[in-house]
Amino acid sequence: MTKIKYIAVSCAALMTLAACQTTQENLAESGATKLDKSAVTSVFSGNTVPWSSGEGSSFHAADGNYMYKSNAGSTGSGTWRVSDAGDYCFIVKDWYDTEQCFEIYKKDDQLISVAGDGTRRTMKEGAAGNTL
Repeated sequence: MTKIKYIAVSCAALMTLAACQTTQENLAESGATKLDKSAVTSVFSGNTVPWSSGEGSSFHAADGNYMYKSNAGSTGSGTWRVSDAGDYCFIVKDWYDTEQCFEIYKKDDQLISVAGDGTRRTMKEGAAGNTL
């Protein structure tokens, strides 16, 4: 009987996993589209983009330099780029030792960033130029 229970539990677990969808699949089903390299570059290059947390903004210079200012007044810098796959990537030594990359999706007028672990955040469109 124990073996039958084990098999039943294993089958139930596999069916549950099969029914799970990734964040990316959920976004696609909701009508969101993953932006390509050109579109992601247009979102960030030469623009100041507010952080999804609302606690500051970052300017993305066309040459790959990145500057930020928090609402509390702290400032810093780093670099940013868009990968060939269209992922938005940046590194700020004050925050991370490694580059952080995100897929960018668009649904209607909403931008959505998705981290490697599936965490997603809603983003606002940026303003042209350095408005820090």
